[in-house]
Amino acid sequence: MEKKKLWADIKRSKEGYLWIAPAFIIVSLATVFPLVFAFDYSLYESNIFQKVKFVGFGQYVKLMRDTRFWINIFNSLFFTIGGIILALVAGFILALLIRKPGKLNSIYRTIILIPWVTNEVVLALMWTWVLNPQMSIIYYWSDMLGIVLPNFFEGRITPLITVTVLNAWRSLGFSLVMILAALSAIPVELEDAALVDGCSKLQRIWYVILPLIRSVVLVMIIVLTMSFFNIVSFVLSMTGGGPIYTTEILSIRLYKETFTFFNIPLSSALTTVMLVINLVFVFFYKKMISEEDYY
Repeated sequence: MEKKKLWADIKRSKEGYLWIAPAFIIVSLATVFPLVFAFDYSLYESNIFQKVKFVGFGQYVKLMRDTRFWINIFNSLFFTIGGIILALVAGFILALLIRKPGKLNSIYRTIILIPWVTNEVVLALMWTWVLNPQMSIIYYWSDMLGIVLPNFFEGRITPLITVTVLNAWRSLGFSLVMILAALSAIPVELEDAALVDGCSKLQRIWYVILPLIRSVVLVMIIVLTMSFFNIVSFVLSMTGGGPIYTTEILSIRLYKETFTFFNIPLSSALTTVMLVINLVFVFFYKKMISEEDYY
């Protein structure tokens, strides 16, 4: 009975399926086929695209035993999680400061939005020059004032922190726009009632504003996670993953193995690993969304 009902529903909706068929085919060719292709090649030793020998999961075992791979994992998680926290906290604070209408606030919003709409490569090159001790005017002025500035692209952890902070700064415009939109949807009466009840500014933020914008913040976390974890051009243009792998995240390693060394089997294995990690993110975020109430 249920099968007959299912086929009846399909027949009634066949025109709709025909309309979405072209888009479905294009999306499948652009996503499913490359993933199957990558997984297939990860099971072989190959000479570029010519398969030579079946090795099963040998490429994955090789990755698990590779210290550099675990450095890539750490860098990716630090870059992603640290960047999201910085972008959300800074965006929330700025949104609270400039949420009220005004000429100056409109100017501030425009200025903060500029990095978000600017090409990633342009921003990366700009900061590379600004933070270069040999050619930066900031270092020149600091030397004149007797202030010693560190090299932000030198050391074991400093370059990774620098790239993470700069990427969070780049994404600040997105956070600001989303949080401002969420704040504008909060009824003024709720904040006024909290004020009348004697709530302090911090209490109004914690008990009134944050619970009401939680759904929007969750959506922002999802978007920023996918963006930060899979980013290539910003980090590649700024540091190239160096010095000595200190800023080499998984996406940069994948780019190098594919387009620099033409190591197709290993890059295919990295693609599969990144897919699995993205699916883990999706699983947890989907679970969080299903438990969320939207206003």
